[in-house]
Amino acid sequence: MDRAVAIETPPLPLPGSAPGETRFLVVANQSAHFNLFGGVPSFESGSILLVRGSDLGRRFEPLTPPLDGAIQGLSLANGELYFALVTGNALTEEFESHIVALPLASQAQ
Repeated sequence: MDRAVAIETPPLPLPGSAPGETRFLVVANQSAHFNLFGGVPSFESGSILLVRGSDLGRRFEPLTPPLDGAIQGLSLANGELYFALVTGNALTEEFESHIVALPLASQAQ
């Protein structure tokens, strides 16, 4: 039997940060009722945030608008960001995965 599995996506460091600055991407999945159905995640949306860190603190900048599903996995290749977008119904446990590629804007590179 196939089942949905919640996967924590680790932060993805971005190369080429300025001296004293760190930059990485994080996933922000949103759910109003996580684990309502006994361990089956039911994410309503997900987005990717750019985190900029320095001696003064950290700043979170949205890189994507909220998307219609959970985001899993982040990878960089040739200036593009790749990730999986998982959509579906937690009640019926029917899910679909979509591979998405987005060009990184100059402020994120």
